[in-house]
Amino acid sequence: METHACGEGPQKGRTHTGYYGQFGTRQRIIRRESKRRAFIRQSFNAKITDPYNYDLTLNTGAKKIESAVEAVIGAVRAGTDSAS
Repeated sequence: METHACGEGPQKGRTHTGYYGQFGTRQRIIRRESKRRAFIRQSFNAKITDPYNYDLTLNTGAKKIESAVEAVIGAVRAGTDSAS
């Protein structure tokens, strides 16, 4: 667990554990993902991992924001062209 020294304010000089360090980041992520899966399953009778439930997915970690915006605009245009 990581501790940090407070540099300003009334807590100056004291140490504390960060929020995620105190409660466990991994457990919070697992709990949150479990709640998302349950919500999608209960609300839409669907699996969150089924790729057929998505019209477009982007890996924003591998794209620049400008490229991602262009991809979304292109997908929207293609979808509106085929709908008319």
